[in-house]
Amino acid sequence: MRWVRDGATAIVAVAILVRAAAAAELEDLAAQCRASGGDERVCRSLEQLGRTTGQLCRFPGGPDDVCTELDGRHLSEARVALYEQGWVHHALRLQSMLDAGLPLRQALIPATHNSFNSEVYPPTLSGLDHNQAYSLTDQLRMDMRGLELDVHWFPSAFADPGDGGFAPILCHGDVVAVGPVPVHVGCTIERHLRAPRAPGTRTAGTDSLRLAAP
Repeated sequence: MRWVRDGATAIVAVAILVRAAAAAELEDLAAQCRASGGDERVCRSLEQLGRTTGQLCRFPGGPDDVCTELDGRHLSEARVALYEQGWVHHALRLQSMLDAGLPLRQALIPATHNSFNSEVYPPTLSGLDHNQAYSLTDQLRMDMRGLELDVHWFPSAFADPGDGGFAPILCHGDVVAVGPVPVHVGCTIERHLRAPRAPGTRTAGTDSLRLAAP
C-alpha cells in the first residue's frame, strides 16, 4: 500500500495549492447544477470532487486544519469525544434502553448508508465517492447501530491461501452480469472484510463490530 500512500501524499501537495476556494466553488457549482435541473450524477460528481481533496489530505496523515481548509469539514478524534459527552449521545442511549424490549420493527435504530464507504479508509476508485466521513468504529461511538457493508467476492491481494485469489472485500461498486461472469464495476484494491481499518487512518485502535452493548 506504500504506492497508494506516496501517491496520495503527492496529490495532497497539489491539493493544498488549490486551497479551499476550489472546493467552495465546486459546492456552488453543484448547487447551481441542482437548481437548474441538471443530471444528479453530474451535480454529485462536482460536489464530491471538492470533498475528495480532503480525503486525499487526511489519509496520509495531513494536518486537520489544512484538510479542513480543503473541504470545509471539521473531522477529528476530539469532535467524536466531544459528541460522547453531549446530550444527543445521552438521549440516544436512553432511547436504546426504552427500545430494548420492543420488536425490531418498532425499535428506533439509528443507521448510516454505505457505512463502510468512508473517507478515512485508503482511497480507491469506488472509495473516492465516499458516503461517510467517519470510520465504522467512530460511527458506533456516535450511536449508529445499523451499519451497511457491501461485500464483494473479488480477486484480491489479501486473499487467504486456498481461496483461489478471491476474498470478501468492501466495495462501493455494482455487480453487472456479462455473460456467465459477473463483473464488479468499480472494485479495484479495496480492503478485506476482516480488516476494515488500514494503518495511517486518524482513528486510534482497530475497527470492531461488537454490537452487544447498547
